[in-house]
Amino acid sequence: PYTTLFRSSNTNVKIVLLALPTFWFAAVLKETAININTATHSRFFYTAGSESFGIETYASGSTVFWDQMRHLILPVLSLGLLTASGWIRFQRASTIDVLDADFMRLARAKGVRNRTVIRRHGLRNALIPLVTVMAIDIGGLFGGAIITEYVYDWHGMGDYLNTALSAQDTYAVIGWVMIAAIFVVIFNLL
Repeated sequence: PYTTLFRSSNTNVKIVLLALPTFWFAAVLKETAININTATHSRFFYTAGSESFGIETYASGSTVFWDQMRHLILPVLSLGLLTASGWIRFQRASTIDVLDADFMRLARAKGVRNRTVIRRHGLRNALIPLVTVMAIDIGGLFGGAIITEYVYDWHGMGDYLNTALSAQDTYAVIGWVMIAAIFVVIFNLL
């Protein structure tokens, strides 16, 4: 009975986002941002680098901070939308399973309000498998970040790994993999 509660018209969008490769989605997002900037004759979306060239020489404090935040919009969207689409589908399936469980029917039979039953009992129990999947996906985010950093010309851990691979620096690659593994272990423990 609760499957209709979680039916949405955006299911197809989530499935498409789940199927898209990171490099293609990031490139399409970048091209769309360039077209929007050109059409509006503004520079709302920054498509390359982590900050405007030479901004630290003529600006300081909050101006540099907000410039860096505007440079983050497209990389965060390209990583976040693809990752969140999988998490949303997983959470939906988990919530539907929990809402039809016996303890949920028992709480409703005791006279607890439906909103309280869903929030206190349903969502808490439905979040347990999602947190596990999210912890495992943190390592996958590093893989997507490598490609996203390349598309948006960021110089972070992904660029460091690409440089280490092209220079055949085994120790740098081992260090990068170790950091990714530590993040996965920490998030699994949390």
